[in-house]
Amino acid sequence: MKRDEFEKLIEKYPELTTWGYGVNVQYAEGQSRSEYHAQEHEGLKTQLENFELCLEWLDKNPRLEGRRNAHYWKDRVQSEMRPENAFINVKNTSLTITADVTVPANADGVVICQGGDFGGWTFYILDGKLGYTYNWVGLESYTITSNQKVPPGTHTLAFDFANDGGRGSGGTGTLSLNGQKVGEGRINRTNSNTFGIDESADVGLDENTPVYPAYAKRDRFTGKIASVTIETHPAK
Repeated sequence: MKRDEFEKLIEKYPELTTWGYGVNVQYAEGQSRSEYHAQEHEGLKTQLENFELCLEWLDKNPRLEGRRNAHYWKDRVQSEMRPENAFINVKNTSLTITADVTVPANADGVVICQGGDFGGWTFYILDGKLGYTYNWVGLESYTITSNQKVPPGTHTLAFDFANDGGRGSGGTGTLSLNGQKVGEGRINRTNSNTFGIDESADVGLDENTPVYPAYAKRDRFTGKIASVTIETHPAK
């Protein structure tokens, strides 16, 4: 893909951005100009590849075209960190998280999370069971756990949150395994403003401080994450 084609696609599909498109490369001490430009080229190449993945996904999900309330990851970006301002806004809204994974028996680890011990949320498997925990500003924690283990193999995991409406309001969370409900619970309060400037959103592990202390040192996903999608459902 040529750069001018890339820039046109950016304008057409802004809702499927990853980190953005500027390649921030700085000179290192002793680095030649040719080495600098090679590094810049590799950075742009990675941006193009990630964007093409998004386009590939969009072709398979035409219902999301033109929408700014969806975010998508594929296996090559597993275990990355994103600051809150480079991540889809999941606050004060209903949402759906869907993940295609392959797991061993009694799998462990984070599928996707955001925030840390002073507030955040996490979607994970622990001791083979699917779970979702919401940490409200480090003061209250709400955990929903599946009523059965995720068996070895390839599966579609999902979490749906039906927001009650209003800033910082709670709602009902539902866990699903291959389209079948396996857990449900209440989340009484949610963060309305921020999860903290020193925390991140992570795929495949929970960097920095853990959202859910119970999986500390067991946060790295032991299976394979093929893709993760977050779609928000703002109130009309």
